[in-house]
Amino acid sequence: FDPLPAASVTWTVNPKHILRGASSRTVSRPDFRELSPLLFSDVAGGRAIQGNPDLERATITHVDARYEFYPSPTELFSVGLFAKFFDAPIESELQAGAQPLLTFQNAQSARNLGIEAEVRKTFDFVHASLSDVYMGANFSLIDSSVELTPGGNQTNAERPLQGQSAYVVNANIGWDDVDRGISTSLLYNVVGRRIDSVGSSGAPDIYEEAVQSLDFVYRQKLWENWKFGAKASNLIDPSVEFTQGGKVTESYRRGRKFSVSFGYDW
Repeated sequence: FDPLPAASVTWTVNPKHILRGASSRTVSRPDFRELSPLLFSDVAGGRAIQGNPDLERATITHVDARYEFYPSPTELFSVGLFAKFFDAPIESELQAGAQPLLTFQNAQSARNLGIEAEVRKTFDFVHASLSDVYMGANFSLIDSSVELTPGGNQTNAERPLQGQSAYVVNANIGWDDVDRGISTSLLYNVVGRRIDSVGSSGAPDIYEEAVQSLDFVYRQKLWENWKFGAKASNLIDPSVEFTQGGKVTESYRRGRKFSVSFGYDW
């Protein structure tokens, strides 16, 4: 039984300036794979994986505060501070041996502290005819640390929480023509280096190196109720690399993906 309270407050200083604050508590429960004691091989990479039936659910307390500025109805600038406090977070742990084994363990606690900034700006400052063209970006910088359960055999006692990057960047440039029903955008994303699996018994942690992606999305209203869409994902198709002790242990490419869609609303 987990009470999950949440509260938020918003102060509209005036139509262009808004202050927000919020706090909540959530729960993260282990999934079937993380709990199952059966041994199986990972489809990608062939690593042996075994769940841990003694895993506990994790709880997370969230606190954040944000300032928002709206120069116009289509433009935004905001900056916020946030904190997350984890109790018994679940981490992937790679146990060293002749046949390395990936399993799951609860750390004692962890915390993330961060700052996030977001901007959305139209190009009408260049020329009035460019009012439908816009750019946007958001950037998060996170400081993460974990406290281990006493008596564990993980190699590094001082490190970020497994899976947490130190930074995340998103940027996009797009065109919205409301009269013609056309919307198109180019989206860029980069996720910073993060721990993929925690090392144990002296073996270094395995890191997923920073990776970038570039997507293109196009949508158009054809007739009164018909819509057409096209999407091209992962256009630059970078190599996804995992390193341990400074050496590449695994590398692959996700591949490019192209799709089209038709929709009808009634």
